[in-house]
Amino acid sequence: MLQLSEVLLIPILEIIQTYLTSSMCMEVFSSERVNERQRLWTLKAMVMFWNEVILRAPPSLTQALQECFGGSWLSAHVEATPEAFFQKSAGFHPRFFARIFQEFISPLAADAPANFASDVASLRSRYKEVWIIDGSRLSAIWKRLKILWDVEAVVLPGCLTVTYDLFRGIPRVVEFYRDAAKSEAKRAREFVKKIPTGTLLVGDALHGVPRFLAAALAESVKVLARYNETVNLRLVKRLCRRKYKGGMLTEELVEAGGNQGVPKVTLRHIIWKKGNDVIRLVTTELDRKLLPAKTALLLYRRRWSIERMFYDLKDVLGLNHIYSGNPNGVGQQVYACCIVYAAMRFAQGMVAMSQPDMIPEDISEKKFFVKIAVAHIEYTNALIGFVLTEIANPGIDLKEPDWNNLASTKVPIKDIFREKRNPNRRKKRFSKERKKWKSFKHIPGAEQYWKN
Repeated sequence: MLQLSEVLLIPILEIIQTYLTSSMCMEVFSSERVNERQRLWTLKAMVMFWNEVILRAPPSLTQALQECFGGSWLSAHVEATPEAFFQKSAGFHPRFFARIFQEFISPLAADAPANFASDVASLRSRYKEVWIIDGSRLSAIWKRLKILWDVEAVVLPGCLTVTYDLFRGIPRVVEFYRDAAKSEAKRAREFVKKIPTGTLLVGDALHGVPRFLAAALAESVKVLARYNETVNLRLVKRLCRRKYKGGMLTEELVEAGGNQGVPKVTLRHIIWKKGNDVIRLVTTELDRKLLPAKTALLLYRRRWSIERMFYDLKDVLGLNHIYSGNPNGVGQQVYACCIVYAAMRFAQGMVAMSQPDMIPEDISEKKFFVKIAVAHIEYTNALIGFVLTEIANPGIDLKEPDWNNLASTKVPIKDIFREKRNPNRRKKRFSKERKKWKSFKHIPGAEQYWKN
């Protein structure tokens, strides 16, 4: 049985401040700058401002800047005009934020509990890292620049390629591309150079092609991916065939590529078939003891974790609402969003570790983030009130209260539990009617609402 207790949110709010220091921001700025200047909007101030935007989700950057300059945003208060920020943001390359994210995530990952995905925890002792790779395009920009006034097409401000740490539950490498049309396959082959050697990388069918598999092997990275139907596999040897979970599990040693300039790679081909259900995987890990077929099937199901991460970034942390009209500002929002998400997931793992019989997946990211955001606002307002009281009473040594006593800075664990799905829920099937709309008044049985 779970021993329910309260979660204190103040330590969670301090995670970003702990791993995102002024000295680190200064070092990043000095190493990355070409001709940029800091002035009032320093790199640290810009990062903290964007973090506040993610946590507070204001309707617009203009309103956010007005609140910031009005003194209600303590952690990102800058004595400068909104125009100064927009000018700074438009010309500030996202590589600064990309480097900040990497410097932030490295120590955080070292301290983070590796208690996610417990069903495949045996892989932790066999591989240096187990990451998932995927790409995603961003939503259309809301505020259109002058150069787009005559463009009727929907304009996307960029795309992402991300690796997700399966056991720590955080993004590890994030690459923002200002060209939304850049090929995802090409991005993946370039991206694999950023992955540490000894990593087991999980991908979808896009990553199950010889060019990517060969590129990963060149970096000493092993890959497990869904079979790509465009790839011709040549059977070398059948390794085994046995029953598994009511179906038939087959393993084969195969070759792919080797002609028209495509590198030749040797793979294990894993096939599980039950009736009409078929799962086909390929892996460059030829050692069946390191990655058994049963574990590979479990691991591939975990690939959904990165899709869930993209959902959380876009729907929970608001990345579907692109605040800036220029690609540089979009990149800044992307990396700030990833920083906040990583801090939240770090806290999620810590909370689960403090409770017996609890796993991080028991916690709802949506519920948890809302509680953190509300606590952040109340905590900030309380700190501002305390500072103003100190200013109004010079010479008096005021004792700082215990902020954990604020109503919103502690929450019962039961209030952030994920609601379990009903196993008997009705499954929706695709219908052309779903593309149409209809008035509620014309629904059969709805007459009762129109009697009075």
